[in-house]
Amino acid sequence: MTNNLQQEKLCQISQQGMRQAAQMLSRLLRQNIEVEVANVLLSDCKKVLDAEAEQQLGIYLQVTGEVNGGMLLTFSKECAAWLCGRLLGTTSDNLLVEPASSTLREVGNIMASSFLASIDEQLGLRALPSPPQLHCAPLKELLQRCQLASGEDCLIVQTRLLGEAGADGRLQGAIYLLPQTVALEKLREQIDG
Repeated sequence: MTNNLQQEKLCQISQQGMRQAAQMLSRLLRQNIEVEVANVLLSDCKKVLDAEAEQQLGIYLQVTGEVNGGMLLTFSKECAAWLCGRLLGTTSDNLLVEPASSTLREVGNIMASSFLASIDEQLGLRALPSPPQLHCAPLKELLQRCQLASGEDCLIVQTRLLGEAGADGRLQGAIYLLPQTVALEKLREQIDG
């Protein structure tokens, strides 16, 4: 669990990473996109495994380096469909087939790389993402596919993409950084340092 100071620092680190991701997405989508960090938690992922049953699109990347583990980005299906439509100029009923799948993997790669680069810049912890994998399932199943042990802690960054999407312009998503135990301790030490 985190104390208030750690929570505040995690929010600042996450917000910076999301600003970088928003700049890249804005260029890619040719419209202004802002990524707002709604909440940041360093939590027991067992609590997350009890989460909602609604289908989500998950983009998973294995992470190597000083923050070994994995990273899962999730979007609502509506958000993923909007991103595909905006980037491809056409909508797709099946987000797991080409060209929608490679487009969404690229969005995930951009967001993950921006987030991990921000951790490296701010905390001096190098982390490199592997090529992304795409799945559509309830959150519990997505996390289990990441081979997450139920007692491990994870960093959860709940985000909102703000742009010209939907009636209220908000696209929901989240980032789950799933570091191995040793990497999590390094992360905590650097935050406290």
